Amino acid sequence: NLARRDLSRGFIVDGFPRTIVQAEMLDRFLSEHKQNLEAVFDLKVEEELIIRRLSGRIICPACEAIYNVYTLPPKVEGKCDNCGVDLVQRKDDRPEAVAVRLRVYREQTEPLLKYYRPRSLLHEVNAGTGAESAADEILKALNSKRQAVTAKE
Repeated sequence: NLARRDLSRGFIVDGFPRTIVQAEMLDRFLSEHKQNLEAVFDLKVEEELIIRRLSGRIICPACEAIYNVYTLPPKVEGKCDNCGVDLVQRKDDRPEAVAVRLRVYREQTEPLLKYYRPRSLLHEVNAGTGAESAADEILKALNSKRQAVTAKE
């Protein structure tokens, strides 16, 4: 909950806002707390790759280790490397659920791009190449923003 935190050093919100109404609420909250939104990141990934990544994800219900049958399989098929428990797929990672999640994204979240783009807050990040390169791109943009803010002060 942001209201209970010291926001003076900044903060990162993941997966929020998802709708225009939520974005407007965030704007009001930040204004009330004399904070500015510095950047919004849109992680770009082809839908086919999203479906493959999510539908391949399996987890250990005991220790919460995460695997992917395509990119990070366990040593023994279907068993957790850490504790040997049978791995499971979350219901929302099944292909049909992923398709619904993508439809909801297109309907509710994509309009946020039009909301933030004119404010020069939006940074589109190629996340299809992997987590490390996406993280590097995000850090580069954040550091650039921080340097610009520091230079103004």
